[in-house]
Amino acid sequence: MLWTNWQRFAEMTSNPAPSRKGVYQIRATAENGTPKTIRRACEDDSDGILYIGEGNLCGRIGYLLEIVREDCEPKGHRKSFTPSFARYGLKRICDRRLLEVRWMECENCKAEEKQLLEAYKVRTGDIPPANLRLC
Repeated sequence: MLWTNWQRFAEMTSNPAPSRKGVYQIRATAENGTPKTIRRACEDDSDGILYIGEGNLCGRIGYLLEIVREDCEPKGHRKSFTPSFARYGLKRICDRRLLEVRWMECENCKAEEKQLLEAYKVRTGDIPPANLRLC
């Protein structure tokens, strides 16, 4: 299984994600495309990872693409990137137009997401900021 290249939402002309299950990551970048360092509990995240998710890639990426393009207030359930991004003021880290996404197709995406989140926690002592559940 291989990750796609990082793609900036604001530069996508259409939804490039396949209609398959998988995992995806969203990261914060600077204008020049370099990842923004995010302060974490034990070790700063120099990869700029804001969110790790799973599901139907076409649906998830398409929804995120719509939110970024329209710069509208996101709707979603408590465990979702877009409500967390708005509620916790993550635009302080990165403007929506500078968000990037990559994905990887996989069959057991829930297990893969869990593994990615665990690896992030082991490395940084924390979870990606937008993976916070809304109360």
